[in-house]
Amino acid sequence: MKRLALAVAFLAALASGALANNGSISLFVIPEGSTDPVCSFQLDPLNAGFDQFAVNIYYSKNDGPELGRAAEFSVSMSTANAVISDVTWSPAIVLTLGDIAGGISITGQQCLGTGQTLVFLGTMSIQDLGETGRFTFNVNPDPNAVPTPGIFILLCDSGNTVFGVTGGTFVVNGTCNVAVEKKTWGSIKELYH
Repeated sequence: MKRLALAVAFLAALASGALANNGSISLFVIPEGSTDPVCSFQLDPLNAGFDQFAVNIYYSKNDGPELGRAAEFSVSMSTANAVISDVTWSPAIVLTLGDIAGGISITGQQCLGTGQTLVFLGTMSIQDLGETGRFTFNVNPDPNAVPTPGIFILLCDSGNTVFGVTGGTFVVNGTCNVAVEKKTWGSIKELYH
């Protein structure tokens, strides 16, 4: 019974951590004819090496705070067969320091996310150089962030509070949905009999 209680406590803590998201810098595309952002894209196999597509960069509030005047992060790719050919920032972004692969700080003249749950930050133009398999773009910590590397936003408060957020993953030639097996509490309890 003690093991069951510990298992339930562990699962409850794990579930609460998994369900809470204190904001993230995320990567999405909005498919033609849709208004819903998605975190994956399929390249046309007939155009291998010639596909160009755009990936949008957003701050997603989730359970976190509203985006203030700035964000700091980097983006990496899991393949050498694609390049970020250009980044176009939202008109609300007035200053950038660094580059997207090595670490970038972006700043707005005013609070960027007041009243918004999804805040558009910019668009990366991607050129496929012949990749046919699955690859990803990942939002990572800015290695040059002070005092420590991280993915940060500034809150919209008088003290310009720095707040750590998570980074998203965008998948090309695959899916970003995590597959899970359906389980019931009965099958979990059965493990501890």
